[in-house]
Amino acid sequence: MGLAPDGAASNNRLDLFAEMRLAALLLQAAANDAAVLPAEAALARRRPSCAQALNLDSQIGSLTPGKRADMVAVDLNAAHHQPV
Repeated sequence: MGLAPDGAASNNRLDLFAEMRLAALLLQAAANDAAVLPAEAALARRRPSCAQALNLDSQIGSLTPGKRADMVAVDLNAAHHQPV
């Protein structure tokens, strides 16, 4: 399973963190179990599994020499990231 925003045509935010949150909440509601997809597991479903699903894991998906990479720094001190 891979998580990613599906595009600006149907989602005006393109926010991967919002997608991870939504996936975790929907799965928890469907399973009636708040522990079915913890935050760590939702985070693990982002980039590497998406690259594998697209058969691009030799080019993208991890910070490895020779692969293309985008990196994001998240300030966990911001109010909307609390509590951590």
